[in-house]
Amino acid sequence: MPQLSPEQLTRTDREARSILAEVGVRVDHPEIFELLCSRGARGDRKNSVVRMDEDMISKALASCPRTVVLADLEGRTTSIATGSPPLFWGGNALYYERGGKRVDMTEERFVEMVRLYDTLEAVHAIVGTSISDFPPKTRDFTGLRRMAEHGRKHLRPCIYTPDGARIIIEMCQAILGMQRFKGASLKQLPIVSFGFTVVSPLHWTRLALDVFQTTSGFGIPVMVNSEVIAGATSPVTLAGSLCLAVAEVLSGIVIVQALEPGRPTVFNAGFPHIFDMRTAETLTGCVENGLLQAAGGEMARFYGLPSAAWMSTEATVADGQASFEKLLTGLHHAQSGVNLIWGVGNLESTLTISPVQAVIDNEIAKSITRSVAGIRFDEETIAASLVREMGHQSDYLASDHTIRHYRTEVLDSELWNRDRRSRWSEKGSVDVAAKAARIVEERLSRKTESPLDDETRRRLRAIEERGMQELGG
Repeated sequence: MPQLSPEQLTRTDREARSILAEVGVRVDHPEIFELLCSRGARGDRKNSVVRMDEDMISKALASCPRTVVLADLEGRTTSIATGSPPLFWGGNALYYERGGKRVDMTEERFVEMVRLYDTLEAVHAIVGTSISDFPPKTRDFTGLRRMAEHGRKHLRPCIYTPDGARIIIEMCQAILGMQRFKGASLKQLPIVSFGFTVVSPLHWTRLALDVFQTTSGFGIPVMVNSEVIAGATSPVTLAGSLCLAVAEVLSGIVIVQALEPGRPTVFNAGFPHIFDMRTAETLTGCVENGLLQAAGGEMARFYGLPSAAWMSTEATVADGQASFEKLLTGLHHAQSGVNLIWGVGNLESTLTISPVQAVIDNEIAKSITRSVAGIRFDEETIAASLVREMGHQSDYLASDHTIRHYRTEVLDSELWNRDRRSRWSEKGSVDVAAKAARIVEERLSRKTESPLDDETRRRLRAIEERGMQELGG
């Protein structure tokens, strides 16, 4: 069910454009400030505020490709556009949860998560995080090397400095130097993508703008994020927060397209929070988040751009609340056409990653994907001739039609219990979290090989060492 009517979509767009024309956005970067002014923005140099008119916004939107291509380390590409099925990504976090305990995200634990993500069928991309073993300014590129050495999926590092982004680009170019990639450029084979978030309300920091600038010119996909907090940094009403979030994302798109016209861009008004007045916490897994994020996805469709959101929870362990909130928000997003859904494995308002929750989320993601695929209607699936042939016989189990279609029509699961109680008891009466923990152990016990050859691993370590010398102090 759509969240917004055609009239509400148009009204949201009009209000967002009015915000940018009348209030404007703060731009803490003199060079980009002047660039925007040269493109038609009205600049208030005293307050570092630029105001963007409708024509400027429309031109930036027209400059964005309608389709964004993402590649993995096997050289496979996936295209996302409005109407394409959802893809599920990992999440970033400061902490790691195992056995009900929260500990720091160390290198060893992060590598464990990367290896696990690589086995999860529904996970399309590995998201970087902050590894506590390394100095803060180096955690983006040190994480990237470990993602690339231990996983085969699309790389989505979290960026902590512009220099970190520069080093990551150098690393990814080294990876594309492998023989299997035949000298492809990052534009031709985008194995990495970037993104950054505006500070609500309406403030682009120097760090965010430096990252946009540093990563421009390569054709690398970029995600423009808003993370409004309804009731704190944006109106408590969902409609008001949506209008502000859309304005913030539009302002980022104008900046990205001014720096690199035609850069593949993902519209992300799907990272909002709801401020809980009782606990003074920012919520990510409540139903209002699902509504707001789904509406953000519909606004992306309105503009003809790919979109993103996250499936999240406030639960601190892999329990019923976590699964409920992940399914609630994830299904909201998928049904509204969101293309990239973050958060596989996230707990505790995205502060924590849990391997057990990642296995559960993988099953949730597969179920959501099956749900939005819907019912296939054609001559073969309607099976009219089979119904007439069988008549009043209940012998469909033995038919060739059943054999041909069972595996594609009915989603299998190694996690959910589908046994009767007696059989479930015979197997040890294991609940979902315990069963997921067993799956984690089994998958991590598998022997794996790095997708990178020895020479590429050597080159990445040399690049990392230079980066550590430059930024590790």
